Amino acid sequence: MSETTEAYHNLKEILDHINDAYAPNTIRAYRADFSEWISFCTKKGACPPPADPFIVSEFLLGLADAKNNRASTIRRKCASRSAIQRYSY
Repeated sequence: MSETTEAYHNLKEILDHINDAYAPNTIRAYRADFSEWISFCTKKGACPPPADPFIVSEFLLGLADAKNNRASTIRRKCASRSAIQRYSY
C-alpha cells in the first residue's frame, strides 16, 4: 500500500471513529482539508503523517499566497490538519 493510499485509509478510519463526536460540517471540513494536505504532500514527495515542519510551513505559505484564501480559511485548514494529526496517534 502506498503512503498516499495509507494516508487516505487512516483519514477514513479517524473520521469514522470521531464521526459522532462532531457536527457533520466539521467532519466534512476535516475530510476536505486533510485530503488537500495529503494531495500537497504527495506532490512534494513527502509523507503526510508525521508532518515535517518545513512541509507544513510550505503548505501554509502556499495557502497564504493564494489570493482566494481568507485568513479564517487558512486557520481552519491548519486546525483541521492539526486535529487529524493529533487523532492519528
